[in-house]
Amino acid sequence: MKKFAIAMCIALMVVSAMAVVGCLDGATQKSDEGTGGPIKQAGSLACQATIKQLESAIDNFYSMEGESPQSLQDLVDIGFIEEIPTCSEGGKYRLIKGDPPGVECTIKEHNVD
Repeated sequence: MKKFAIAMCIALMVVSAMAVVGCLDGATQKSDEGTGGPIKQAGSLACQATIKQLESAIDNFYSMEGESPQSLQDLVDIGFIEEIPTCSEGGKYRLIKGDPPGVECTIKEHNVD
């Protein structure tokens, strides 16, 4: 009886592991709409959140200095951010000069108008 119970436990663990692997595999596949799977969408949303944080730091810079920064490095130099972040998918952020200034990611799909 013990051998049967052990065999059943092992079988349940194998089936559970197969289900988890199947779920993870499905999560990384692209959707039919071409927008990418949930993981890619999460990376894009994280990037957009970082862009908003950088734009908020630019607003604070303007409030304190009376002018817009000339580069994102200015935000580091004055202490608003510790370092210029990088996108979780490998993109880089750059300052868009204008009125008001903004930030964009080098991965075009991450930028929202």
